[in-house]
Amino acid sequence: MTKNVLEMKKQNQLGENLKVALIALGFLALIMFLTYLYWYGL
Repeated sequence: MTKNVLEMKKQNQLGENLKVALIALGFLALIMFLTYLYWYGL
């Protein structure tokens, strides 16, 4: 019982980390895209 709960918690933590990583990547991509538009004045 306890082992299963620990496994679920571990997986949940991984999902949270993945979500944060994806948000950070999306944010970085957005900044790069806006910078590109700014420099090339498109």
